[in-house]
Amino acid sequence: MESADLGHPLISHLPIPRSRLGATEGEEIGKRPDSQINVLSDARFRHVYFRGLNPVGSKRKNDAIRPPQPPALTGPQSPKDADTRFLRRILAQAGLSPALYRAAPLVRRLPACLRALRVECSAAAERLLAANPALVSKALESLLIGTTELFRDPAIFTQLEHHVLPQIVQRATPPRIWSAACSDGAELYSVAMLVAKLGGLDGSHLLGSDCRPEAIERAKRGVYPPGERALPAATARHWQVLSDDRIAMSHEMRQAVKWEQADLLAPRALGTWDLILCRNLAIYLEPIAADRLWMRLADALAPDGFLVVGKAEKPRLSCLRRIAPSIYCKCTRLQPSS
Repeated sequence: MESADLGHPLISHLPIPRSRLGATEGEEIGKRPDSQINVLSDARFRHVYFRGLNPVGSKRKNDAIRPPQPPALTGPQSPKDADTRFLRRILAQAGLSPALYRAAPLVRRLPACLRALRVECSAAAERLLAANPALVSKALESLLIGTTELFRDPAIFTQLEHHVLPQIVQRATPPRIWSAACSDGAELYSVAMLVAKLGGLDGSHLLGSDCRPEAIERAKRGVYPPGERALPAATARHWQVLSDDRIAMSHEMRQAVKWEQADLLAPRALGTWDLILCRNLAIYLEPIAADRLWMRLADALAPDGFLVVGKAEKPRLSCLRRIAPSIYCKCTRLQPSS
């Protein structure tokens, strides 16, 4: 290994093997005619990039490889970005706050939204909604579709029937029960039938709310497709089977419940409730928005009130104690959440 003068003061004494410079065995670089080797012009080093040393504006065909350039900050947006902007614009046009919702679940619902609007891409859908704003609610319905049925998740309703609702019905004031993000109302009707079975329907206040107007209209009608499981026999007087096998709620049930279109995440007074059911909404929200939702619902619970959440949802609040899978009780004393 010897030092060689490579034609630049900053790198003139780099130790480079003679064989790498083309020197044969026994030949001294200093004795060669081209002992002044300049790596900036020597063809053997055209593949090497020396930061700050390569000629500016070199036009050689095989010039040195330059460092990768950062991507341009401006230019056409990717299709995925355009899809996400379109989906968030639907939420905004419906009066919701797009920043509160996670993008991934919305993108997964895009094909369903395009099918509902009968278009092939988000750009076509955007043009359609601009020409016909009345279709925004239809697009929203396809994005925030709620999967529900009468007595869905039987284990939860068993807990409600035998442990939660008896406590609520026996209290001094009539039951106040709220199905937040109620979808088409099947959940609230299921609870109402159990309250009626326990003799607590008179004077009770049963409310269902959802941000989608179509969902509220379906809830008011109270007609549902047959479920996979038979409904509890004790509730038979509260519904009837129609000729097409759909299940229709009785007049008594439809009169016992109230419905409202409202954004659960919007700042407003929520009232005070003995039981709040809010299942499978928080999983679609950004973490900060989900935490804020749990705090608001906990504040809206009466002392010793109950909160029912989705299977994958776990509110972490010191005032909420888990008493059964997906069911929490608001503690009168602060306790660690389980």
